[in-house]
This record gives sequence, structure tokens and C-alpha cells, in this order.
Amino acid sequence: EVNYKWNFKQGYFVNHKKTWKINKKEGGGLINFYTIHILYNLLFFFQNIKIKKIKKFHQKNILTKCLIFGTIEKNTKLIINVNCNSNKSEHTLEVKTKKNIYKLLNDQKNWIKGFKIFINKKKLKKKFIKTDRKKLTLISYHKLFYQNVQRKQNNVNSKIAHYLCNKLFKLI
Repeated sequence: EVNYKWNFKQGYFVNHKKTWKINKKEGGGLINFYTIHILYNLLFFFQNIKIKKIKKFHQKNILTKCLIFGTIEKNTKLIINVNCNSNKSEHTLEVKTKKNIYKLLNDQKNWIKGFKIFINKKKLKKKFIKTDRKKLTLISYHKLFYQNVQRKQNNVNSKIAHYLCNKLFKLI
């Protein structure tokens, strides 16, 4: 079983300023702007992702929460929970196998700091290299422009993530 959870408070629900990030017609919204990142991240680890159904929740005519159910490789259960109006910040990928539960967790507002890794609920005590957004962006762009093999796979995964988002819109 694979569970992916991303809960956070989107800026609109703090400052009430409407931007393209909450408007699906402008390329934003919970699915176009946020869920596509989840799908892309999952495609880094898994292939053959199938979306079966979606439960959606609205506030003020804005899609704020989705529970997405599907499968990976035909027999692995997939549950995605994304909420852009949550008071709790949490970004988690949990993979349950027959023998172990692996969990990558970030419960900080800063998406590059505070990740913890658990195996069977036991936290790994390893020091990780500290970095910042500028370094991560530089590394990402370097990989994007200078490593053709990885760029081709990124393009394929991006295309698949867009296809899956279109499928979600059909299920809504």
C-alpha cells in the first residue's frame, strides 16, 4: 500500500487574495497546481499508476481537499490525500510492504527542511546534508539541461502526470 499525504494552508486561505493558484481555468487549483506535483513525485518511484475514484471537498466554491484512490502496478493500493486548507502542515510518503513500513515525513512549513525517515515507526538517526532552495534549484536545473537521459525520463513522467490530472478532472 502507498499513502501520499500533503496538507498545508494555501495563501488564499490566509490573506483572501485571489490568484491564479486557486483558479483551475488559469492553470491553478488543487489538481492542476498541487496534485500534479504529487503524481510527478510518485512517478519517480513507481510506474503504471491508475486512478480509480476521487472524493472531493469544497469550501467557498473552491476545491480544497481530495481523496484519490487508485492502484500502482495493478495490485498495490494507492491513496492520495491532498488538502490546501489544512491547519496542519504535513508532507508524507508512506509505503507499506508485507514486512515493513517506510515513511518519509516533513511536517514543517519549509518544504526543504525537516524531513524524517522512519522504518517500522523507528526514526533513522542519520545526519543529512543541509541545503537551501538556491542549491536545490541549481541542482535541478543542471540535471534538467545537462543530463539528457534524466531529462527524457522527466519529460515522460511530466506527460504521464498531466494525463493522470486530466483523468481526475473526468472523475470529478
